[in-house]
Amino acid sequence: MRNRILFVATTILAMAASGLLNPWVRQAHGQTSSWDLPEFKEAAAAIARRDCKTAWEIYWSFARRGNAEARYALAASMLANTIPPGISIRPSSLAIWFRHFLTLAAYGALAHPHPGMARPDHKWIRETIQVFLKELALGDKGDQVAQCYKSGGAFRDCLDLAVSLGVVPKFEDYAEEVERTERETGIAASCGADPHRFLRP
Repeated sequence: MRNRILFVATTILAMAASGLLNPWVRQAHGQTSSWDLPEFKEAAAAIARRDCKTAWEIYWSFARRGNAEARYALAASMLANTIPPGISIRPSSLAIWFRHFLTLAAYGALAHPHPGMARPDHKWIRETIQVFLKELALGDKGDQVAQCYKSGGAFRDCLDLAVSLGVVPKFEDYAEEVERTERETGIAASCGADPHRFLRP
């Protein structure tokens, strides 16, 4: 199990180091979308100063209301260093972390591309979702969803499939669970040094 965690953590670090996963580096493309909102700029600044709690809360307020760009930003921030609310950093939490990312990435894939992205096709989401589905070992249903992303299926189609099979929850159900867990545990979102923190006892 430890070797599998090491492999996945290394994969996460490699993806996080790629320019494909940095939604906070802007270019002057003049595109109008949620990325241009002052709140998104505030959240990006919070990420830059390692205030993941503030960044999560800002993005979450939009994600909760259906904003795909905010959901994308939360997924990308998780690959960088953000730990969602309610998670204690230990190896047994890794599957929970995977499910958070899987949900946010599947919905975030519907976002308009960020002007600073080197690859606006969200290829990294396709690849990362496949890795995490394999690690979660969800059987035939997980394999069907992974194949949808692998084959280049439309993100909306893959999301609809994932929800219909119960691999990804409806977002309103996910949101209720996130907020309930945060209330019950008292653990807010935080910054982790890197995904290897899950290996610490």
